[in-house]
Amino acid sequence: MKISSSLLACDFANFGQEVQRLTNAGADFLHFDIMDGCFVSNITFGPGVVSAVRRFSNLPFEIHLMTTEPIRLVERFISAGGDVIIFHLEATSNVASTIREIKNFKKKVGLAVCPKTSVSEVLPFLETVDMVTIMTVEPGAGGQSFIKSQILELQELVRYASSMKIPVLFEVDGGINPETAKISKNSGADILVAGTFLFSKNDLKSSISELK
Repeated sequence: MKISSSLLACDFANFGQEVQRLTNAGADFLHFDIMDGCFVSNITFGPGVVSAVRRFSNLPFEIHLMTTEPIRLVERFISAGGDVIIFHLEATSNVASTIREIKNFKKKVGLAVCPKTSVSEVLPFLETVDMVTIMTVEPGAGGQSFIKSQILELQELVRYASSMKIPVLFEVDGGINPETAKISKNSGADILVAGTFLFSKNDLKSSISELK
């Protein structure tokens, strides 16, 4: 089980140090929630911030674009240091073009799906992406409760991918704590995105180990 540490819950006044702290604590990925105030109501940060903290960690950066027409931002966030670009199925008029754009830069592609969207909509793209991110909260804010019904959606996708022998990873994002981590792992998740739980304790290394 891999842990992708969401920076949404970190101390923004000490962003570089928080990135370094998570790296030293044993995170596998660093997860940047990019919100544009349009696809979701919140606004977070842009490529300048990602670029500024790239020097604090050698971990892969997951760039989670919670933005409308994310293809517009792909090149900028890759240039800033992004290694995995995740975008929302619901946020674009052309999923296939966005996948191709990311792959043109030789980067990993993640396709995210919101709780109200049927995972059946992911199936046509499953063979062309590296990862599917199942949102277990509504995108746009940290600290929400885990939506357990999403586990059924995860299980459906895992079964389909297994039956078709598609080598895709599954990530669960939202409301992760030791209890929901276990549920997600047992349902086929490969990566867990965690933020609020990690930063709720002073010892990040212990928090990450507990989830793993």
